[in-house]
Amino acid sequence: MSRWLGGSWQIHGVSTTVPGDHLLGLGGSAEIEGDGVIRLTPKSPVASIDVHYLEQPRGGELVVLADGTVLGTVTTNGDAKRAEFAQLTVPDGAKKLELRATGRVRLFGATLEAQKGVVVDNLGIVNATAKQFDHNVLPEHLKTELAHRATDLVIVMLGTNEAEWLTAKGAGMAEHEQVFGELLATIRAANPDSSCLVVSPLDQLDWRTEDMPPRASVPAMVAAQHRAATANGCAFWNVYEWMGGKGASRTWQQRGWLVKDYQHPTLQGGERLAEALYSALAK
Repeated sequence: MSRWLGGSWQIHGVSTTVPGDHLLGLGGSAEIEGDGVIRLTPKSPVASIDVHYLEQPRGGELVVLADGTVLGTVTTNGDAKRAEFAQLTVPDGAKKLELRATGRVRLFGATLEAQKGVVVDNLGIVNATAKQFDHNVLPEHLKTELAHRATDLVIVMLGTNEAEWLTAKGAGMAEHEQVFGELLATIRAANPDSSCLVVSPLDQLDWRTEDMPPRASVPAMVAAQHRAATANGCAFWNVYEWMGGKGASRTWQQRGWLVKDYQHPTLQGGERLAEALYSALAK
């Protein structure tokens, strides 16, 4: 899907600029005071659009269109700030969707779904950490956003960034376990009957050091996340052990499965992870 923005939208994210009220959607938020347009061009058929927005005092209006035809008008004005949702049916064959804002409007996202099939919400948030979710998003608001999606399975994979600066022992790692557990508790509370899976961080080499030793923080973090997952009733996949354990990222990088930072998968490495995860879930 391609998208285009027109107007002076202010973009917020859990790992970038955070609004003062700490109300963000699952992928961040876009806010405007005035006139603005967001145009979405899906690559496959869409049957519905579900707009996530903030109801707030002095809120403006949002008109939703498909190929120029108005599907509905959403009034975002309310007596207090709260997350709200507006689901609209999209006509068959629609090629372009538009969200036209007037006045004070904050959007948390828009979900486009087909008539049938598996729905996957893939939220790859650059530089995100468990601590940012703990500090930058109100738990009750996050719970509302997650509850509305009513997912059957939530998969959480965090820790790649924290492993660069946390030590294996000490207050930092203890805090990571605590905030990671609090995030899982919020996820579980949002949809108590759904499933939760924690995927551990990958092995890493400290590429800034001359001999590039394996980061001691990674196995400690894997253990901390495993404890947090168990405490909150989530399943746990130890990717660190699956890929080969201590120092395995060196081999992965040599085989073209990790980029030169020995932390992030290449396209080929990501495909290996996805195939392994699918095979484990499909058993």
